[in-house]
Amino acid sequence: MRQVKASACGASQMITMLRVSLPWIVAAHEAWAQAMGGDPWPCGSVRNREDVAAMIRFAVAGALAVQETSPESAPRPGRPHGPR
Repeated sequence: MRQVKASACGASQMITMLRVSLPWIVAAHEAWAQAMGGDPWPCGSVRNREDVAAMIRFAVAGALAVQETSPESAPRPGRPHGPR
């Protein structure tokens, strides 16, 4: 996943042949990177823990989930029902 992300982010900064139909992609990428702390799509449960915890709280508040749980015990690919 990290290799794919690095490739995609690198490709968006190539100015000799645009990979997307946005002529100002280089300036847009720089602005996005600066606004998002340099990494718009962080990988890993540790780096995303607070975001996942917020999504769980919002799901409970919006009646999309029955009870709040920790991000570590939330279902995820490869472990669909949390820890056993």
